Amino acid sequence: MLKYEIKKFNSDFVVNEVSLLPKNFTKNESLYTYIWLKKEGLTTFEVIDIIKNFFSLTFEEINIEGLKDEDAITFQTVSLKKILILKDISLFNKKYSKKVNIERIIGYGKNPVSEKKLHGNQFNIILRSINEDDYLKLENFLNKNKYFSFINYYDNQRFGLPGGPYNTYKIGKAIVKKNWSEANKQYLISGNKDNIDFSLLVSDQKSFFENNNLKKISFYISSYHSFLWNKSVSNFLEKENKNYRKIEIKNIGYFSIPFDINKIYLPIEYEIKCLDINLTKIENFEKIEKRRLIITTPIYLIDLEVLRNKQYNVELSFYLPTGCYATMCINQLFEQI
Repeated sequence: MLKYEIKKFNSDFVVNEVSLLPKNFTKNESLYTYIWLKKEGLTTFEVIDIIKNFFSLTFEEINIEGLKDEDAITFQTVSLKKILILKDISLFNKKYSKKVNIERIIGYGKNPVSEKKLHGNQFNIILRSINEDDYLKLENFLNKNKYFSFINYYDNQRFGLPGGPYNTYKIGKAIVKKNWSEANKQYLISGNKDNIDFSLLVSDQKSFFENNNLKKISFYISSYHSFLWNKSVSNFLEKENKNYRKIEIKNIGYFSIPFDINKIYLPIEYEIKCLDINLTKIENFEKIEKRRLIITTPIYLIDLEVLRNKQYNVELSFYLPTGCYATMCINQLFEQI
């Protein structure tokens, strides 16, 4: 595998959301303001908390289309159930512009944005400290291969904060199993700062639901389902194809990928059955977790910096559909070269 350094600086990893907005209306006809938000060094949930408190909104009145990395510079669409004007934006940016900034008002409408309307994300990523031989291999590969295909595993951003511990799937598993003491234990280990007290689900459910963002709780459950999906896919690929190698998803484990995806038959989609929970009724149900197994995208080498000692910094640009991980794409790219 070729060696590289990724995410040395937040500015090395820039993400622009590509979304489908609801129909725009005039300000007087509308209930919602659509804003274009830039953030750095914060999770999407932390930004939602900031917006909620500053504009005196509830969690239900703030909608996003996708979660964005903390250790990056990201741009995304957010809808607020409040009509904002430029003065509101200016006051917000004056207070928070170091880490979060409302770049502009996109428009106004009668409906919130929806996760189902997220097309995907466009990435510009700088990879550092690549030696000359590896750079030449990368350049040659990209020149010969217009499209690159990879197995659509969830990467470690799904399982914890940068630097770890990567145990969000353990929180989700405990929630699904209604093991609130274990959920509390794993939550405290995780280092998250949302002050969630899962024991309230036993003693005071009303207070729990009033004080917590249920989308955050759902994220932990989704993390557990993602972990199960990764394991199931890896086992499936080993059974279907003897010609495979193991790649490491840091802090999560080793997973299988075929040596040459383009020379074997694989289904377009893959699905698993997993246990879920209705958070308002605290009732379990079975859910199908289904997603694309293989993702194919063109990757462009758009910038090159030559350093001393024959070291290179390389900037790559590519687009991925929603639910895919750029770090996973790069990991498998460097494994294949």
